Amino acid sequence: MLTTMKLVRLVQQQYEAEKGTPCTEYRAAKEIEVSRGVLSNWKMRGSVMCAKTALFVASYCKLDPDYVLICLQAERTKGTAEGERWHRLAKHFDKIETVLAVLDSVEKKKAA
Repeated sequence: MLTTMKLVRLVQQQYEAEKGTPCTEYRAAKEIEVSRGVLSNWKMRGSVMCAKTALFVASYCKLDPDYVLICLQAERTKGTAEGERWHRLAKHFDKIETVLAVLDSVEKKKAA
């Protein structure tokens, strides 16, 4: 399941893949248009990314925006009965995304 900091790491990986240079947390913050202080709050205080930023990151990293929002809601409500439901939903969505990725890979191999 994705979390705020996992999404930041995905932004860093995407940046490095596209630019061929290392991506610091400062650079990642600039890429997703948040301050370094906001990123620090996510990291040090366990704050959760807002939906607007999450949708921007989903687009940046080519992720399903619904999955990203579900995961962040699960993170936001962690430790509650509601959170358990969001976590289960995220796990179901994750399984579906994995199956779709495998099918996509098979289709690409067939086309080649």
